[in-house]
Amino acid sequence: MEFIGVREFRDRASHYLASKHALGIRRNNRLIGVYIPLPELLEHEEQTGDIERLGELVRQMAAQNELDEESFAAMFESAEDELGANAAGC
Repeated sequence: MEFIGVREFRDRASHYLASKHALGIRRNNRLIGVYIPLPELLEHEEQTGDIERLGELVRQMAAQNELDEESFAAMFESAEDELGANAAGC
């Protein structure tokens, strides 16, 4: 999986959204998200395989960033809190 910064993802979003490669997105060198492209039309069997591959990518990402399950969950909770705060300020 390739890792890029938020600014690069924003500036080259069209390129990355058209890509078939998974991305780890970092802010201040901290992983804040993962983009995993999926084909537009998937059969059930393909979806199952994609979900299994997603699980493996998540496990690899967590291992590379030395995150245990609690830290990984906290990262997403923090992002949700941040999104909620930003939405309230609109």
